[in-house]
Amino acid sequence: MENLLEDDSENLLRMSPDEYWVGDFMHRKENHAIVRVPDEFLEDRFNIIGLDRYIKNLEEVYSSILDKGPRRGFKEESSLYYLIHQRYIFTKPGLEAILDKVMGKEYGMCPKIGCRSVGMIPVGLSDGPGKSSTKIYCHNCANVYEPRGSLRLLDGCAWGRSFPHFLILAHSYHFPSRVCEEYVPRIYGFRICSHDDNDSFSEDN
Repeated sequence: MENLLEDDSENLLRMSPDEYWVGDFMHRKENHAIVRVPDEFLEDRFNIIGLDRYIKNLEEVYSSILDKGPRRGFKEESSLYYLIHQRYIFTKPGLEAILDKVMGKEYGMCPKIGCRSVGMIPVGLSDGPGKSSTKIYCHNCANVYEPRGSLRLLDGCAWGRSFPHFLILAHSYHFPSRVCEEYVPRIYGFRICSHDDNDSFSEDN
């Protein structure tokens, strides 16, 4: 029996990071946008309480991502990891890890000229898996946009609906309010009157 345990330990030591479920998962291009959940957080069963509302056979799927059981289906396993990630990024180290990415503009910059290229914050339109892909939120104009590249392949439940607002609240000094300057159409320097302006002029006369 002792020899069998020793053999199992040796096999685990020989495994490369890619042979572990998490290692393989994190190497997928859409997952470069998230942060790796620390093993101690992932292995703490407290952090999966209530997730059975989203994941059928939660215990079996949880065992799979911990490499303690056979793999049961990548979709279910991915959804569970994203949900755990959603909880992790509400912790202090999780928040700071994503904040670094936001400040580095890894999620893109607001396309609105008046926002002056502020960094975008990832957000989901649902807290549950399979409902919406990742979107990006601008704290300055409060608009939500479609991201570019592989980020659009990422399930929005990796962030949930509340994350941007919690991040801004926790680190408000990084997100100062700016006046979002609106573009004013002009011809030869003269501002073009809108229909509303014309209506007001007609009423005055």
